[in-house]
Amino acid sequence: MTYLAPWLTLSLTVMCWHGPRHAPLAPTLQMSSTRSLEPRPADCPPPTPVAFTPSFKAAARALGVRRRPHNLQVAEYSVSRTTKSVEIRAMLHGLTKTGQLEPAARIVQQYVRVARAPEERVASIVLNACAERGRMDLCASVVDAMRQHGVHVGGLSYCILIKGHGRRGDLPAVRSTYAAMLAARTPLDLATYNALLDAFARNADLAAAEATLDRMAASGVQPSPRTFNTLLKGYARTGSLRQTYGVVARMRRSLGEAAPNEVTYSTLVHACVTRGELARARRVLSWLAEAPSRPRPSAWAYTALMRGLLAHAEGEAEGERERRLSEAVGLLHEMLRHNVRPTQVTTTTLLTACFDMGNITAAQSIASLLRREAAAMDDLTLAHATDCAMIVGFCRPFQSTLQHGVDPRGVSLASRDRGRLKEALQIFVRMTSASNASLGPPDARTCNALMAALVASDEVESAVRVFSVMDTGDASSANAYSLCILMRGFGAQRNLHRVEVLWRRLLQEGKVDTVALNTYLNACAQCSDVPRALQAFQKAKSDLPHVAAAFDHITFGTLIHSLVHSVGTAAACNRALKLWAEMRRQSILPDEAIVSVLSDACSRHGWVEVALCVRRDLLALGWSTQRLHAIDRAIHTMLPTLSEMLQDERKWERLGVVLPQQLESFAEVGALRLVPPPSGKQAAARRLGAAQGRLALNGREDGILEDGGGGEDHRKGDEEVWKTVSPAKPSEEIWERHGWDKMEGWRAW
Repeated sequence: MTYLAPWLTLSLTVMCWHGPRHAPLAPTLQMSSTRSLEPRPADCPPPTPVAFTPSFKAAARALGVRRRPHNLQVAEYSVSRTTKSVEIRAMLHGLTKTGQLEPAARIVQQYVRVARAPEERVASIVLNACAERGRMDLCASVVDAMRQHGVHVGGLSYCILIKGHGRRGDLPAVRSTYAAMLAARTPLDLATYNALLDAFARNADLAAAEATLDRMAASGVQPSPRTFNTLLKGYARTGSLRQTYGVVARMRRSLGEAAPNEVTYSTLVHACVTRGELARARRVLSWLAEAPSRPRPSAWAYTALMRGLLAHAEGEAEGERERRLSEAVGLLHEMLRHNVRPTQVTTTTLLTACFDMGNITAAQSIASLLRREAAAMDDLTLAHATDCAMIVGFCRPFQSTLQHGVDPRGVSLASRDRGRLKEALQIFVRMTSASNASLGPPDARTCNALMAALVASDEVESAVRVFSVMDTGDASSANAYSLCILMRGFGAQRNLHRVEVLWRRLLQEGKVDTVALNTYLNACAQCSDVPRALQAFQKAKSDLPHVAAAFDHITFGTLIHSLVHSVGTAAACNRALKLWAEMRRQSILPDEAIVSVLSDACSRHGWVEVALCVRRDLLALGWSTQRLHAIDRAIHTMLPTLSEMLQDERKWERLGVVLPQQLESFAEVGALRLVPPPSGKQAAARRLGAAQGRLALNGREDGILEDGGGGEDHRKGDEEVWKTVSPAKPSEEIWERHGWDKMEGWRAW
């Protein structure tokens, strides 16, 4: 027995490591603890450090954080058995609030693996953040880790999952999670019932929402005002005013006359506005304001009516637009009289409408009123929102129907735009000055609007200064869009070095998405460095799968346009055709601009058969004759003569080129017609008709039953054409990914 003891210990250890795991969450799942099947925390190998961006306070205080010496913008966090729950909570709150969901999910998975007594509530921090942002894939990974390591998945986790699936519109997943909750015999509380009802109401399954309300009553759970308000919002989304008012009446009967609250009546106003019943919405607000005992109208209700008034003002006469704006401003004064504080949405709605109408005087008057009220109420948030909305408004493109670029006072529109931009800069400087630090820094949206306006006005260096303010912390931190704006500006200046600096920063911070890649590709094309653009494209496919999965027609169109127009050689145009084939393989729909560029490439090099293959692809996509106009016009200039076509009639028929129907047209060189490529029977019928026409014209039978002068040769020719219109080979992509000098000669220009 002495010799058997070590072997028994080893066998038990192997069983612990390779014991069975639970299947993913399913309706038949019986939740039970599996901690006995898992290795003890002391036996677990140390977790791999999780990389993240240390942009929150807890990152500077947590003991498990280590900064990378070569890159201070990236840090690593390690979870150990001695890590305190308070530290984990602080780190998870910081990560989720800064949008770093993947690192947060990995930290939770490590926490439930090594902690002595992991809690469901700690994991729920990440679950809730992922559900709020629709990342149910991360929720599934966290729940799976909880189950594997014996952490109880209770009503809190189920409630979050139901909420997340409902917000994603995945009702089958909602029902599956609910069934799994019943199978696990987890009791449903009011919060879970409300989440279930919200999932159905949000996705217009109001019959299921009503059934959930009935189920609550049957199980003895008393509905709350929030329950009825959730159902009310569901009916409001469908635009059913009768049902909406009916829910309010049921709410009074069930919970008492005082049960309807601000949310109830705000939703009612919103439902009236959605149906275009602005007068009825106005009556609801007036009724609420009549008696102090009634719920006070909310800023959301007033803002909803303002939006309804201003929604269709753009297409109306100027007098009607001014009347609507005046009525919306009157609602603002009414809000202030009833001590209802305007929100950021209220401010943005009014000021944006003024700028849309070109009424800068009204915008400045409203902004002055809001600033005075903010000072009187000591509401720094309102003052901040007003300044941000004014900056964004001043930076919007100037819209006017005036001719010759001059307004009635003789001021050019270009100088008017720069004058607005100057005012936006003055507000920005005032907001970021030390004396106004209490107002808070301008948000990223405001800074980005200002940078975009500066770049569009060829003031790139001024945009760089705004960007530096964001980097120093005097404004909100720069995001991926901020970097893309600057990259676009440097690309227009053909400053490839500064474009590269921004691109490397995007890569280091993990902020590269499809928009960022497209911006970089376009900047490289503007700098006439097409190989660098193709290299980035290939690296994205190999190193950034989430970006490659979101390639769009802009990605391919940028590269195709660069190859054809910036390089233009036959080899470069051939590479553009390979990109076309790759785009078609990925089922990415082209637009007219891409087709026009390919038509130019085929015309430039006389590739009529290739152009016909592209046309065949477009016909398969359902393009109409009108949309095919550009490529058809290019093909007509390259069509062969009648004698050349008759030598291989079947090949041209397969490509959609047929002989004219009128016999006298046989003498005309340019009379060939473009039609959709036929099926086998259609091709035979067309050949027979054409042969009979030739017989009647020439008085002889030659060619009626001939193969068309090609046989195997024309099939081989077709294969050669399709080799041209096919994706690049893996070897070609490898060469491009490494940025090497030459591949099949296309770069040798």
